[in-house]
Amino acid sequence: MPAAAGTVAAYIDDEVDKLSAATLRRRLASIGFAHRMSDIPSPIKESDVRLAIR
Repeated sequence: MPAAAGTVAAYIDDEVDKLSAATLRRRLASIGFAHRMSDIPSPIKESDVRLAIR
């Protein structure tokens, strides 16, 4: 930690065919929560991650 936005986007690209959309959203929420609890800026709101989610 902290996870880079590019790393999270690559994770999404890798897991998109393996996981349901709900599971992927829960995992991204967990990543964001872990960053917030550590007082680290969350990569979830970065444009790279948002594009990968779409």
